[in-house]
Amino acid sequence: MSSVIVTGAAKGIGAGIAEAFARAGWSVVAVDRDKAPLEQTAARIGGTVVTLAGDVADRATNDAAVKLAVDRFGGLDAAVGNAGVTLAKLIDDSTPQEFDRLFSINVKALMYLAQAAHKALGKTKGSLTVIASKTGLVAQRDSPLYCATKGAAIQDRVGRPVPGDAGRGLHHRCGASGRRRVHRRMSKGRLDDRVCVITGAGSGIGRASALLFAREGACVVVADVDRAGAEETVKLVHADGGKANAFSADVVDPDDARRLADETARTEGRIDVLFNNAGIAGVGTLHETSTELWDKVMAVNVRGVFLVSKFVVPHMIEKKRGSIINMSSTIAEIGLAQRASYAASKGAILALTRAMQVDYAPFGIRVNALLPGTIATPFVEKYLRESYPSREEGLKAIRKRQLTSELGKPEDVASAALFLASDESSFVMGSGLFVDGGVRGGK
Repeated sequence: MSSVIVTGAAKGIGAGIAEAFARAGWSVVAVDRDKAPLEQTAARIGGTVVTLAGDVADRATNDAAVKLAVDRFGGLDAAVGNAGVTLAKLIDDSTPQEFDRLFSINVKALMYLAQAAHKALGKTKGSLTVIASKTGLVAQRDSPLYCATKGAAIQDRVGRPVPGDAGRGLHHRCGASGRRRVHRRMSKGRLDDRVCVITGAGSGIGRASALLFAREGACVVVADVDRAGAEETVKLVHADGGKANAFSADVVDPDDARRLADETARTEGRIDVLFNNAGIAGVGTLHETSTELWDKVMAVNVRGVFLVSKFVVPHMIEKKRGSIINMSSTIAEIGLAQRASYAASKGAILALTRAMQVDYAPFGIRVNALLPGTIATPFVEKYLRESYPSREEGLKAIRKRQLTSELGKPEDVASAALFLASDESSFVMGSGLFVDGGVRGGK
């Protein structure tokens, strides 16, 4: 059984996080300075939850939380720094004492938690999550110091990898199965009875997503221009006990896109989730890119998303609900050499995602984007062959720009897609979720 520390767990977001972990079978160390509501929350949650009353702005509290996890549960797999306070005052009305308290809890406490947890996580491989706020990026009226603390929390990123496996998500401790666990199956599937259409599902991220969605209870429509690849994915899903159907479709063809949407809705009764995953690479600087390559990349990566969404959306509007996940890329936010057409297409998808969300929010439809970094897929293998003198040289260049020394796995992105497809992300709208191994974090 894996264990997690959650600070600020007595109520609100922290209580919700602690409950989600407990429901997923984790052992939880719940920390808060307010003892009575903390114990009430633990009693309500049930499961394996132990409480620790203490001030997270005190280093000793964080050390005690880690010790409690190690002594009770044999180790630590994750920590969530959620504790925080607000201050709705202008700077000229704020006192030095208020400033110190705000920064102690919202910033310094995160440092204490990271330092304490690192000792255990470095031995077991795990995850440290900081709960910041959008106010760290977008100013909030009358709360300048609070915004400053959240900006500091966002920028206080790990400057070097956790020993052994930087940023690789959650793992079992030594002595467990040793298999990498990117997600945990809850007793009730997170996509039970949902109808999910995944394009480009004949390989790579699409295949990994189809397998994961099916394990979580979904009926998956595996769409791909490569019929054999789609059928192979369906075989794997069936072998795993899941439900899936293969559908041969070229997302660039309006007739195929319409047929995919209409036949799925007619056969299954609805479409709950659309994952626009199909895409191709484009290598070359702008002046070296042929018009044929440019048009092809834009056709698959942008027009394909437009067409499939165009014909799926009316079915979601009819049901007044749905989740659309568009595949963008980290390259939409950073510059990489030799990627002009691909970067332009993925930037377009990120902008399209936000525009779609504004249009379709009134109909109960959520639209979000995934922005992966370099993921070990056939797609990337082709890129390495075309863009570098050798595969090893390409891998070396990629490792230099990441905080982790490994490439991502399709399962990493599939887990993020599962989150966006499920009700767990019901308050996530028009957002871009990065799965990039820390490319934007700097080294």
